[in-house]
Amino acid sequence: MKAARNALPAGIGQQDVLVYISQFFPDLDRLTYATRWRNAWLGRVADPELTTAVEKAAEHYIQLKAKASKRLSRQKMKLMS
Repeated sequence: MKAARNALPAGIGQQDVLVYISQFFPDLDRLTYATRWRNAWLGRVADPELTTAVEKAAEHYIQLKAKASKRLSRQKMKLMS
């Protein structure tokens, strides 16, 4: 999980990852998984299912950041982190 969290772009936090997971992994979007999520996010336990979801979220947000950077570079602007 630590490696997956470190792969997230700057400015993307836990809330953004939870929004992504609730949209694309609806089976993990339950209040009963709150403790499981918290323990995995803080690195207390290894949870392969949640780690995979965070890795997918990191890929998604990296692609979004790349698109925004490319669009701004055409206008000779930079993306603020």
